[in-house]
Amino acid sequence: MPPVKKPQRQRLRHFIKEWRDYRDLTQEQVADRIGVSATTFGRIEGNKIPYNQDFLELAADALRCEPWDLLHVDPNKEGDVVDLMRHLDERQRQEATEYLRYLAQKKA
Repeated sequence: MPPVKKPQRQRLRHFIKEWRDYRDLTQEQVADRIGVSATTFGRIEGNKIPYNQDFLELAADALRCEPWDLLHVDPNKEGDVVDLMRHLDERQRQEATEYLRYLAQKKA
């Protein structure tokens, strides 16, 4: 009996390319920083092959963000706020969040 081919699993969207573009880096630059070939990096960025936790952590370091950001945050839409919030201490983050909530509520 011939082997049964597994259906290709649809991979979830990520924002690796968007973060790389946001930081104005080439695939080769990021690949060098994390220790993979540019081809491998390009295939992961293009969602052709899966990434693993180690890759996400190294890519996040190279792109100056958190691993979570690579999976959930489009820096072109939220990058400035996300970057600014990282520079604040906990008290300042709480104040900024309260102010942003106030502005969002005021608009509605």
